[in-house]
Amino acid sequence: MSRKPPIRAVRATVASLAVLSLAAGSAVALKTPGTELTAEPASANAGLIERRSQQTSRDVGRAQDGLGEAARLASAAELDKADLRAAAKKSEKVSIKALPASKPAKIKGVVYTTKDMNVRSGPSTDSSITVTVPAGTKLNATSASKGEWQQLSYDGKVAWVYKNGISSTKPSASKSTKARTSRGGSTSRSAKRSAGSTPSGVSGASCSSSGVESGLQANTVAVHRAICNTFSSMNNYGGTRGGGGNHGSGRALDAMVPNWSSSGGNALGWQVARYVRANAGRLGVTEVIFDQKIWTTQRSGEGWRPMSSRGSSTANHQDHVHVSTR
Repeated sequence: MSRKPPIRAVRATVASLAVLSLAAGSAVALKTPGTELTAEPASANAGLIERRSQQTSRDVGRAQDGLGEAARLASAAELDKADLRAAAKKSEKVSIKALPASKPAKIKGVVYTTKDMNVRSGPSTDSSITVTVPAGTKLNATSASKGEWQQLSYDGKVAWVYKNGISSTKPSASKSTKARTSRGGSTSRSAKRSAGSTPSGVSGASCSSSGVESGLQANTVAVHRAICNTFSSMNNYGGTRGGGGNHGSGRALDAMVPNWSSSGGNALGWQVARYVRANAGRLGVTEVIFDQKIWTTQRSGEGWRPMSSRGSSTANHQDHVHVSTR
């Protein structure tokens, strides 16, 4: 019968194994009775700890990056919202500003045009021309005005006219007759062409629209007569007005193009513009503008140059030919 080893011997064996393992560079884990002894090299354990530490750092970095990206996106979204709110507010202001008055102010009396005048949709030369009326036209003036502009009630709608072309005094009979003639064209066109025409084809005869010549310089008068005698359908013109510049000094003329938005009207406008340019030397012309194109004597070699948009057909010179003179 075999004998069991003494308890002291077993304990010594276990202790010896621990010492030997440590000496070999291993870490020994003693488990509860009934389980095997397991050991892992110390170098491997150190590498595992390092890898876990690096993984933890990467996880933390990713989390921080995620938080940073989320914060950036949230900030960008808030900026987008702010931009949209600002744009909507600006758009609202523009649309409100562009709304016309529902009714004119109370009518205070009547005024009469002292020359051919442009009646505009707003108190500015950039506003579109509603109609061009001849000298002697009776207009209903309201109690409202803005600077050099007088508000009118024209066909029950708000309209504006420049003050220096109107008067509260009714014109004399001769002026009224002249004004009616300017609209009806009682003087024959052939009679006008026979008087004062020149071999160059540039006529100096007076036209039925001569009311516009009030305040114009000699060269500008010559331009008006050249156009009105050459193009019978050109009946409406704009001359002197406030605000300075060539119009203020009487050195500019606006020749309004009938049906300008049609292809035929546009073609007529270009005929007038090219005619004036071709006779610029004879007429003392320095500048011609039409259909958002400009030609000047200073840069004549460049031909017609494009102009940037100013926002309306009148400001872009699409509904009239503008001519400046010396």
